[in-house]
Amino acid sequence: NPYISGEPVRNPDMFFVRQTLLMRILSALHQNSILILGERRIGKTTLLYQLGEMLRQIEDRNWVFIPVAIDLEGTPQDRFFYSLMESIHGVLCAYLTQGTATLRWEELTPLEYGDRDFTADLRFLIDTLRDKIWPRNLRVVLLMDEMDVISTFEPLVQLQFRRIFMS
Repeated sequence: NPYISGEPVRNPDMFFVRQTLLMRILSALHQNSILILGERRIGKTTLLYQLGEMLRQIEDRNWVFIPVAIDLEGTPQDRFFYSLMESIHGVLCAYLTQGTATLRWEELTPLEYGDRDFTADLRFLIDTLRDKIWPRNLRVVLLMDEMDVISTFEPLVQLQFRRIFMS
């Protein structure tokens, strides 16, 4: 049995059998969102690590994929959008060669920062990156772990999150 119960597997040499699943996910990422749902301890986090690594290594003349790993475990509702932007900002700024304009995320406290601030900051970062990678297409891929946390949030926050990613 090649599976080891414990910490998520980060070493690609220890990642067995699921390459076909990874390839199916990769082929769908151009225009889709994907949810990986399963019981605890079956390898979802390992799959996210491996997907992130594959996305970083892809050399595609039409697409640039930027994976952003986000662990939502322990994220309180009132810091949700702030925490998302903290993770996204940390990764996307590494792709920008020059500093960007000040984001709302940098000016507001975590409790003040809401869905509309997140949307504005995300659009600004994506538009800035699109200009840098033109003529290729951009996909920022959020590899969100422990998504069940969101089910504990108020319905309004869940709808705000859905609205952001539907647009």
